[in-house]
Amino acid sequence: MFGRNYGAAVMTAGNCGWGCGSGPNAVANEKAVMDQYGWHNVAWVLYPSFAVIIDDIFNPIFLSLYGSFLVR
Repeated sequence: MFGRNYGAAVMTAGNCGWGCGSGPNAVANEKAVMDQYGWHNVAWVLYPSFAVIIDDIFNPIFLSLYGSFLVR
């Protein structure tokens, strides 16, 4: 899904963190990997931004709309 390079490994760590909770977990996982193996700017900017936009902004809107649809 993310490719086969180091950036893919960092984004996969972020994906695992996002699956465990939310955007801050993704950031913490990516930072832990980058502290151990080195910095990767693209993965650091791309994945946390995506996680914050999707998880923290669109998800509550989607759940509210979906919940109101189920009530009908």
